[in-house]
Amino acid sequence: MVITVVVALVAISATAVLLLLRTGPAPLSVINPSLLFASTSDVKIVLGNSHGQVDWTLRSRSGEPIASGQNPGGANATIEPPVPSNGFYVVDLSDERDQLSVNVLVSPTPAAVDRFYAVATHWGKSSFAASTWPLDKTVPLIRGLGFQEVRDETSWMSVESTRGTFSLPPHAQDLQTAAQDNGLKMLFVAGYGNPVAYPEDMKENLSPPTTPEGQQGYVDYINTVLDANPHIDKVEVWNEFNRKARNTSDCQSGECYAQLVKVVSQGVKAGTRR
Repeated sequence: MVITVVVALVAISATAVLLLLRTGPAPLSVINPSLLFASTSDVKIVLGNSHGQVDWTLRSRSGEPIASGQNPGGANATIEPPVPSNGFYVVDLSDERDQLSVNVLVSPTPAAVDRFYAVATHWGKSSFAASTWPLDKTVPLIRGLGFQEVRDETSWMSVESTRGTFSLPPHAQDLQTAAQDNGLKMLFVAGYGNPVAYPEDMKENLSPPTTPEGQQGYVDYINTVLDANPHIDKVEVWNEFNRKARNTSDCQSGECYAQLVKVVSQGVKAGTRR
């Protein structure tokens, strides 16, 4: 019992010492909403906090030092490293107690982009749009990199939770608004299954529809999403149909997939076909 008490006291004392050592400003941080810049003259690193003076080093993509300097530090202090040209760089920061490295990309927005180049975003997953990749922070990055099209999804089960009743969930409506406000086209991934509305056809959400009723429901779901988002110009039928991790049914052949594609091709409204 004595040993236990002594250990506990030592642990408490160590914690108290650490708290004393960490008093003052919060850890070294950078508060730029984005580290994507359109020109070299725009590159400014804004500090959130620092503990005393901040030393910085600008490095190339390969790690070679380009320039270094010092900044008095403090909240909202700005560091303007002399970036020589467009490209990818790393800025190493350090103060009296912390070290931090940030990646910087200088990339002017292209005047024209091939519309067949898209970036996968996963905003269609409500948790991703809310926390992992918030729309208000990631859309400017995508546009800044020159992308004009995103590849994203809205799940069938979120659109038709009850058979025959279709509606777009709020996070999908937010995606449609973001596409409209930022001039983005969308490649819509139609997936996956819907065992909630069609339990006799699909045993789980990774099982594609195989019955006429299930396949018609799949087409109606796609049309619902297309009607709600006029910025969709392509539809991807399922995702990785030939991969067991994405298709757990017994229908995994090319023939099975061709049948589903045929049903979608014939059922999707003519005005939205691509």
